[in-house]
Amino acid sequence: LNDPNGLMQWGGLVHVFYQHNPHGAVWGPMHWGHAASPDLVHWVHLPIALAPGEAWDRDGCWSGSAVMPPPPPPPAAAAAAAAAGGRKTQAVAVPADPTDPFLTRW
Repeated sequence: LNDPNGLMQWGGLVHVFYQHNPHGAVWGPMHWGHAASPDLVHWVHLPIALAPGEAWDRDGCWSGSAVMPPPPPPPAAAAAAAAAGGRKTQAVAVPADPTDPFLTRW
């Protein structure tokens, strides 16, 4: 677990997003890993929440935070992304299905 980002409560669970390289325990393009817990003791590791895939984020999805607007809007995650040449940008993601308490698709 590296650099926790976007801690929030949703659907009766605490969600933690964190910087993660799914390709190995080495420096590489950062993704946002995702875990959820009902009690802060027992955790479920979930699919990658944010992954680089466009020219503007090809060097990784970096630090960010989560925003919890009052219902009915769904939660949102904001992350900094990096592209070649040191160019940085901001992005916002929302869950594909806000009724899913695990927020598995972004």
